[in-house]
Amino acid sequence: MPLTRHGVTFRDAYLEAAAIANVRRAMLETLELYHPLAPSRLRFVNDRVVLQAALEPEAPANGGQIVEFLACPFRLVPAEESDSASNPQDVIEIDNISGAVSRALKLTRGSLIPWVLTSRVYASDQLDAPAQTPPTVVECRSVQTTTKTVRITGAFGDAGNVAIPALTFKRSEYPTLAR
Repeated sequence: MPLTRHGVTFRDAYLEAAAIANVRRAMLETLELYHPLAPSRLRFVNDRVVLQAALEPEAPANGGQIVEFLACPFRLVPAEESDSASNPQDVIEIDNISGAVSRALKLTRGSLIPWVLTSRVYASDQLDAPAQTPPTVVECRSVQTTTKTVRITGAFGDAGNVAIPALTFKRSEYPTLAR
């Protein structure tokens, strides 16, 4: 069931905004992959030319600075909008023709620290900051690589499954709890 606000789904609102948008203005989707063991952050723009754009000032690295996003086609399937308790997941397929993504993934194989995927949207006529803030940040849950593509599934942290209190009380350890 789609999530609605004031009777309108996000998808419907986005389609309406796209229908009345300026023709000379393109919305550019970008991705940033980060892992502390990787030598650098991987940044891609879903376009045919390299993009020079500034990050938001609150970015964890290079905040407010102009960075380069490599031209690389990718397909982003956003998380399903719903009121259910399931953990939403984004699916991204990145072309891996140069092998840059798979080489970076091999460097971090065996690490227990997940990759972090940040998705930003820029307006082509205003590259001094992302057009949509804050950016979407997800943790990579699974990665499948082939010679042509890398498929990444990312999910938000599952705050609903955190035990409160974090300590589990057991009768064997706390005998006064037993009746």
